[in-house]
Amino acid sequence: MKKAGFILFLVLILVITGCQQSSKTNGSSKKQKELRIINYRVEDKAYYDELNKKFQEKYPDIKIKYDSVPTKDYQVLFNSRTAAGEVDLVAGAKDYIRTEKSRDMFMDLTGKPVLSKYKKEALKLEEVKGKNYLVPWNNVAMVTFYNKKILKELNIEMPKTWDEFKSAAQKAKKKGYMPVVFGGKDQWPIAMPVNELEATMVRSKDSKFNDKLRDGETKFTDPVWVDMLSRLKELGSLFQQNSAGLAYGQAPGIFAQGKAAFMVDGSWSASQITAANPKLDYGVMNLPGSNNADDNKNLGVKSGGGWMVTKDSPNKDAAMKYLDFISEKENYEKYINFTKSIPVMDGVKVGKEISMVEELVNANNVIPVWESTFIPGAKYDFVNLGMKLISNNITPEKAAEQMQKDLEGSKKYWKE
Repeated sequence: MKKAGFILFLVLILVITGCQQSSKTNGSSKKQKELRIINYRVEDKAYYDELNKKFQEKYPDIKIKYDSVPTKDYQVLFNSRTAAGEVDLVAGAKDYIRTEKSRDMFMDLTGKPVLSKYKKEALKLEEVKGKNYLVPWNNVAMVTFYNKKILKELNIEMPKTWDEFKSAAQKAKKKGYMPVVFGGKDQWPIAMPVNELEATMVRSKDSKFNDKLRDGETKFTDPVWVDMLSRLKELGSLFQQNSAGLAYGQAPGIFAQGKAAFMVDGSWSASQITAANPKLDYGVMNLPGSNNADDNKNLGVKSGGGWMVTKDSPNKDAAMKYLDFISEKENYEKYINFTKSIPVMDGVKVGKEISMVEELVNANNVIPVWESTFIPGAKYDFVNLGMKLISNNITPEKAAEQMQKDLEGSKKYWKE
């Protein structure tokens, strides 16, 4: 009798344990969601590893599947995951949502509470057809770095017009400094002086110049554009010798060594300069393409990217929780200081190299960088033509004619 009772007791224990285990398993599988995220900024991995861990601690019912690849490989990952419907949150930029077909892949986030945490002007930069599809990460600006010590040595104030800039560069050269350091070996960096000069010389005269190219109301052969290309050629004459042989990544290091008076670049290089020489006394300014100081208050700014939610995602609620989480002040502030970029949220505490760029942005008329105004599908061979221009292998007039010819010749590929 005792033996039978003992056996019955064991059976009951096993049944109860089995039920509990089954309950745990069923509950776990029922609650767990997989939030699938893809990103092209592999350099931010350490930040997202920490953020994702904190997010999963707060939301244990959500499991994050986070994949990042280098920019050059991202389009393949983007295409395969979106085509298969295997992604919920996508890292992207305005270029990803320029056409109606591409926008139809993502949620319209206009009016969502998460966007109220960000600056209105930042959201305006991201708008397409009056709608927001992106939660922005940050901004970057096209800027010119200047060495304060060199300018002080030459008894020169920060230049505010082209003639002042050119004079300062020439005086620096006479003293044995590089007037303007430029890494042209990779060719694409010519885009930065083009963007900076276009802002102060073209759209300062006609803010809709680039929009009017579509219907032929403006042309690249117009005097205002030819003048800008002439200025680019003039700027090229101020670059150091053999600028076409210097790799882009080497230029900030040379500037950090105090060997150059100026460097035309993007705001992101501030962190590299400071890391190379924390004691360097330097500042940031607009490249003054015009001799009218008021024209030089146009500053080209672009988004550093952002998050988009796929329209057909079965995990939209989890995706929105993630966007809210990353937009919490503490988490966002860590991201900005990790990436050394311009915040698009008020009240964010930043380091010296970020704050001076932020001050420049706040003191000027912020406009989208020239490249962000392109007609989708149109041909703009400005990198090749720009490099030829600064190498004296083409005239500004011929370069303008070729740009207009390329634009018109690609018309059948234009979108929207």
